[in-house]
Amino acid sequence: MTSANSGDGQSSSTRAHFALVQLLAQGHTIPRIDMACLLAEHGARVSFITTPVNASRLAGFAANVKAMFLVIQLVELQFPAAEFGLPDVCENLDMIHTMDLLSKFLKAIGALQEPLIAHLREQQHSPPSCIISDMINWWRSDIARELGIPRLAIIDFCGFSSLVRHITFQTNVFDHVKDENELVMITAFPTPLELKKAKSPGGVSIPGADQIHGMILEETLRCDGEVIKNFQELEALYIESFE
Repeated sequence: MTSANSGDGQSSSTRAHFALVQLLAQGHTIPRIDMACLLAEHGARVSFITTPVNASRLAGFAANVKAMFLVIQLVELQFPAAEFGLPDVCENLDMIHTMDLLSKFLKAIGALQEPLIAHLREQQHSPPSCIISDMINWWRSDIARELGIPRLAIIDFCGFSSLVRHITFQTNVFDHVKDENELVMITAFPTPLELKKAKSPGGVSIPGADQIHGMILEETLRCDGEVIKNFQELEALYIESFE
């Protein structure tokens, strides 16, 4: 599904081309729609990566894109639900109701890597310039490296939380904490801060979560840049420290 040409006279070969890959969840999809429109309004081409069930929810977005003459393409990748033991058409996080299904859902998302890279390789008339993806999709970095293009990670935290997350990962401050509700002093933080492991950014108490969290953070550090949510006037100190 592709929008009409923007009519600005740019050719496909000269137009910047962003591939937007979000976690398949409404809370992630909605802000990525805004990002896609902003990029396209500035003259870029956008490939909005999704799946058939999720694309059906985006009919209004597709109609608006066409009416605004934005160069945004909805790329529908077949979601391997049955292959990973998920119910048919279970393609969004709001359809997941148990921890067991959550683990299968995340593995199924990871299986989209090969079809995604195959699609991007086919775009010879307008090869992707950059991949922008949610941090939880750590395997997107493999695609960016294989294609030789930059990858930006979207961090769904504010500047304060992003700095906490970075410091706790670098200092391993929670590694030997047995009680997840014990208050721990975050010594490298620019202002006094005590935090429980259970309340730390990205901290979730599910099997294998620590390993997944570690992979996400390692790949985020290898990215060419990060997109975070922040309020500069409120978070100036934390943004400066994070940078």
